[in-house]
Amino acid sequence: MRDIYLDESIIFLDLQEKTKEDVLSVMGGKLYEKGLVKATFIDAIIAREREFATGLPTKGVSVAIPHTDIEHVNQKTISVGILKEPVAFGVMGGGPEETTPFNWCSCLRWMRHTHSWHFYSV
Repeated sequence: MRDIYLDESIIFLDLQEKTKEDVLSVMGGKLYEKGLVKATFIDAIIAREREFATGLPTKGVSVAIPHTDIEHVNQKTISVGILKEPVAFGVMGGGPEETTPFNWCSCLRWMRHTHSWHFYSV
């Protein structure tokens, strides 16, 4: 886990956003401010999530794995968001209306070389 950026400025407590797009925008916006991702990142991650939902309704822990191409990332990063209320993510392989609640804690990874952004809800 060398060269991974993590600091309290990208840890979000009590996020009050109501949609996955808003969560992705707020967290991605802060990462952009810090130069960790490119200006194209937020639109790219939201577009990718709309096209291919990444929510996994696992027992006890809902997981979402939004990601986009590495061309939108500058630095490997871990950012944490604690949500005040659950936010729905589309279910991977599910129908267009099928969602899973993304509960209260999320951990995101932007990996420059693996081009993924992982959310873990606990």
